Amino acid sequence: MNVKPTEDRVIVEVDDEAKVSKGGIHLPMKSNGENPHTGTILVTGPDVNGLKEKDRVVFARYVGHDYVAEDDKTYKILRTTDILATL
Repeated sequence: MNVKPTEDRVIVEVDDEAKVSKGGIHLPMKSNGENPHTGTILVTGPDVNGLKEKDRVVFARYVGHDYVAEDDKTYKILRTTDILATL
């Protein structure tokens, strides 16, 4: 990835929200939509402390900025203060 985040920002690849049951049925997130997202950090900015690339993180649904890369995949650019936990 050619994008370098600034300051205390990270670029996160968001996990797919839908789960698949043993029978192959897609189970979407709860309908209230208030569950947090999870994802994997791909790139960290120069001022990021305590997080590194490939860390799995939990963050709120409506934080950060969407970034669409050349591969048409959407990533999130987050501040470290938007990250709720690591997994």
